[in-house]
Amino acid sequence: MAISYSPAVNSARIITALGFTPASAGAVVIADGSAAAPGMIYGSDVDTGFYQATPGDGTLSIALGGANMGTFSSTGLSLAGGVNTTKTTGTTNTVLSRLAAAMSGGGTTDSTNVLITTDFTGTGSAFQTVGAKVTLDLNHTAGTVSFALANDGYVRLGLAGSAVSGITSVRYSRGHISHEGTGGTITTAAVFEAGDVDLLDGTGTIGTMTGFQVGDLGHGTRVTTAAYGVSVGNMTAGAPITAAYQSAMASGTGKWGLYFSGTAKSYHAGQIAIGTSAVGTEQVRIRQDSAGATTYGMVLMNGGSTASTGVALSFDPTGNGANSRDGLIRATTNGGNVITFDFLVANGGAPAVTFTIAPALVTSAQNFKIASAKTLTLGNAATTGLVAGALAATTNASIVITDSTGQAYRIPCII
Repeated sequence: MAISYSPAVNSARIITALGFTPASAGAVVIADGSAAAPGMIYGSDVDTGFYQATPGDGTLSIALGGANMGTFSSTGLSLAGGVNTTKTTGTTNTVLSRLAAAMSGGGTTDSTNVLITTDFTGTGSAFQTVGAKVTLDLNHTAGTVSFALANDGYVRLGLAGSAVSGITSVRYSRGHISHEGTGGTITTAAVFEAGDVDLLDGTGTIGTMTGFQVGDLGHGTRVTTAAYGVSVGNMTAGAPITAAYQSAMASGTGKWGLYFSGTAKSYHAGQIAIGTSAVGTEQVRIRQDSAGATTYGMVLMNGGSTASTGVALSFDPTGNGANSRDGLIRATTNGGNVITFDFLVANGGAPAVTFTIAPALVTSAQNFKIASAKTLTLGNAATTGLVAGALAATTNASIVITDSTGQAYRIPCII
């Protein structure tokens, strides 16, 4: 037996009977609602559901417990709260991913895949404000963890077997600080900072702590121009001090402003000032202040202790390299506590000893000349004025005195 209804039952009448407003093409129209009373709710939870905060603006908002927790719009999803993931299996937990389409803009427009923007407004006070924070809680009691990284990533240029071209510069991370207010001064600003070590809790120790660590950036064949662990570009001068590196490390046992434990060469193209910030045209200036006392401005050391061990200070006016037409001041030891100073000069070849100062004797290997109008004093009334050493009994020695006209006067010393 068939049952008929009058008037006929259709979807529009059913929707009306349920309290909704029928629309064309079978759509259902519900009330716009609000965060406190969403238009679409579930069961008895009348303040949790979906609503449209501004009717007709093309958005859909989420209400949880009477409060807005997020809004979908044509530009994406804006959340009023955080995003938590509880996935605990697998080696990779993907929380946020975007597959970017082909870039456009002709090289003048930024192509951003993930954008995090935090706007702080108002007049309140806070110890610190953080735009984005990454925390790794590692509660590890067994097994081995080789690396614990709070943040890790890479820039992959092309896929295996594909050619990459037209990329001028690549950076994994970059930061900027700007002051766009109309007044006021920010006391200090740091683009990147390694914060203080935090060992307030527990009793564990850390073997070596490094604020910034660089791995092996070089390659035998595929890094073709240079590999720099740290590179600082030219900065515009304007402040009283504009420096590539600054250290406030105070002196103390085991403390160093710079500490190079490697044996590679060090290159420095500019001037060097030690103990002072004022330099002239010289390449190196060393200053120590100690009125009434002698200080060591520079010390040359040799770790050896056997005879003939020494150190030398080389003077190379023409850039020919050590031991090639240069001058030397050399200090050597006899293996004990006797030190001899040699002065070496070059005459068309390798430098040779011309003057030697020993504890009991001064020896000149070349002629000794006294400038015009200068005086040579030999001993005193109680001592011998001139000794001709290492001369045979038949050898004649002499003193030659030349006056201002070039006339030479020879004083014989007959042995």
